[in-house]
Amino acid sequence: MATIIDRTYGRHSSPYVVTGMGGAMGSPAAVVVAEHLQGADIIINKSYYIAAAWQDRLEQLRRLEEGWNGYSAPAPSDTAILTARGFLFNSLDKKIEPSRLAPSAVGGVGITHKRNKKRVYVEIFNNGEICALFSDNESAPRSKRIKSSYDRFRELIKEIQDYLDA
Repeated sequence: MATIIDRTYGRHSSPYVVTGMGGAMGSPAAVVVAEHLQGADIIINKSYYIAAAWQDRLEQLRRLEEGWNGYSAPAPSDTAILTARGFLFNSLDKKIEPSRLAPSAVGGVGITHKRNKKRVYVEIFNNGEICALFSDNESAPRSKRIKSSYDRFRELIKEIQDYLDA
């Protein structure tokens, strides 16, 4: 019997060997990070469960239809969802987990990062444009637009991290 050490749920015994798990749509962040130990033992990293939960939330948004809010809100487009996934998994990679992920009433996906009184709301519109709003309920909010790219995501994530940590 193989022993699986799961850092999220403790130690479990299993009659089978787990070699990996795939996520929806082959998302890289939804693949279990596992190390083979002696024999058939493995470690399942807690970050898998976190990433999978956010991936599931994105998939729920994909099923929304126009008017999902009871009015005429457009459903998030595939472009918005794929861009949100790229941004989300880049932020999770840097250990910055959002506090909320929700559809936008103007069409797209909103991702909120919050710490104490500080909040950064990143809105990814249906056309792929991205806007971030930095606010703390004390000073004037600051917004910025970025282009969708790996480098711009990393820069924005660093800026979010620095803002929330200050």
